[in-house]
Amino acid sequence: MIPSERDLLYGSGRDPNFVAGGTETARDIRSAITYATAQPGIRRDAAVVVGQSAGGWDSLAFAARNPPEVAAIVNMTGGRGGRVDNLPNNNCWADVLATSAG
Repeated sequence: MIPSERDLLYGSGRDPNFVAGGTETARDIRSAITYATAQPGIRRDAAVVVGQSAGGWDSLAFAARNPPEVAAIVNMTGGRGGRVDNLPNNNCWADVLATSAG
């Protein structure tokens, strides 16, 4: 089986790469903020980033960069890999996720 682009970046349920996933999505958040704050009428020093589940995990990865234009980051149940085999609360490698958060 050929791994998908997503598996190469984020890893699979059997071999997750939580850091790479958060890092890549943090770049996307940076791009969105850069675009938004360049628009007329938008403050350039008070963005608020909100993320839930994988988005919460990614908001933490972005927060680690201490972005000066962000006033607040809201993380709701941030994490990745929490629905293995389509079962809720079934995290693949919870210990790896916790270590990755460090």
